[in-house]
Amino acid sequence: MIKKIWRSYKYRIYPTKSQKSLFLDYASNYLFVYDWTFNAYLSDPSIIKTDPTNAISALQNDKTFLTTTPLSILRASFVEATMGIERQKLTKETQSKHLRKRNGLNFRFVYRKRLNLSSENHVELPFLGSMKISYHRNIPESASISQLHFSKTADDKYFMNVLFSMDAIIQMAKKKTIKVLGLDYSTSTLYVSSNNERFEFPKKAILLNKRLKSQLEKLRTHETSSKNYARTSLNISKTKFKLRNLKKDWINKITTSISESFDVVVIENINLNEMIRKSKGLAKNIYQENWSDFKNILKYKLDERGKRLIVVSRWFKSSKMCSNCGFVKEDLQITDRIYICPSCGLKIDRDYNAAINLKHEGIRLLKQELRNH
Repeated sequence: MIKKIWRSYKYRIYPTKSQKSLFLDYASNYLFVYDWTFNAYLSDPSIIKTDPTNAISALQNDKTFLTTTPLSILRASFVEATMGIERQKLTKETQSKHLRKRNGLNFRFVYRKRLNLSSENHVELPFLGSMKISYHRNIPESASISQLHFSKTADDKYFMNVLFSMDAIIQMAKKKTIKVLGLDYSTSTLYVSSNNERFEFPKKAILLNKRLKSQLEKLRTHETSSKNYARTSLNISKTKFKLRNLKKDWINKITTSISESFDVVVIENINLNEMIRKSKGLAKNIYQENWSDFKNILKYKLDERGKRLIVVSRWFKSSKMCSNCGFVKEDLQITDRIYICPSCGLKIDRDYNAAINLKHEGIRLLKQELRNH
C-alpha cells in the first residue's frame, strides 16, 4: 500500500549579522500580521474568507513598514492565524490566550523547491541568502518540500525546519499472533501500559526540572530591569531548551521501542482541554508531559511498520470498568487511585486497570473488523 507521509527535519543555521537583522524584521512583521488577523476577526468575522494575497496587499498599503517583508512570509502568517481561528472558534474571552500562543521570533513560508546546497555546509535560502548550516541529515530525493520554518531561541540559536512529504510503500504486517498493548494516560508518568510498565523520563530530565524550578525562584528575587534578572532569564531559557530536547529524544526512543515490539497499540481519545477545565491542578503536568507529541510520534512510527494505533472513544469507561469481571463502578472518583471491585473483589492500580480494559477493547474492535470483512 502506497501512503503519503509527512516529515520535518530540523537543522541548525548560522546567520551573519546582516541576516540576523533581516530575520528579526521578518519575524516581527510575521507576528504583527498574526495578531492583526485575530483582532480583525473579532470586528469582522468574514476576514477569514478573504483571499490571503488581497488581505496582505491591503494591509501593506495601510502599514508601509510591512513592505520590507516578502509577501509570501506575511501571507503564511495570515493563513496560520485563520486556520487557528477556524480550529479554536475564537471569542473575545479567548483572544488573549491565542495571541500569547504565537510568540517568539519565528516565521514560515511556502517553499516548493529542493534545498540549494552551495557546499557541504552552506545553503542558499530565499529572502536570506547563503547561510552556514549544520546539514546532518539528507532529505530523500523523492521528497516534496512544502514549507520552511525558521526560529530563534532566547540564547541566540537559529534553526530551520524543513517540512516535506513523500510516498512510502507500507507493508501491512500479517501474523497469526498479534501483540496488542493498551496505554492509559497518566498525569504523573505519561502512561501506564497493560503490561504494568510506566513511562519515566531519565534522571537527567528530573535534575534539569529541579534546576528550572530553582532558577524560577531565583528570578523572583531580582528586579525586572536589573542585569541579574536578564542573566537569570537567559539561564532559564537555556535550561528549558535542554529539557525540551531531552524529553523529545526520550519520547522518540520509547515510541520506537513500542512500535517495534507490538503490532497494535490501543489508547483512549482523551479530551485534555476538558481535563484542564475540571482540574486546574493537572494542567501543568498535562502540558509538561507532551501526550499529544507522544501520540503523534507513536502513530507515524506504527504506520511506517504497517502496524495499527487504535483510538478508543472517550466515552468508553476504561477507568470505571473492572478488568477482571466487567463490573462498572459508577461512583469511582478521580481521587481514587486504587480500583476495588465490589463484585469480584479485585484490588488493582486504577491506571493499570484502565490500560488492561483498553487492550481488551482493542482486541474486541479488531475481531469486529475481521467479522465485517
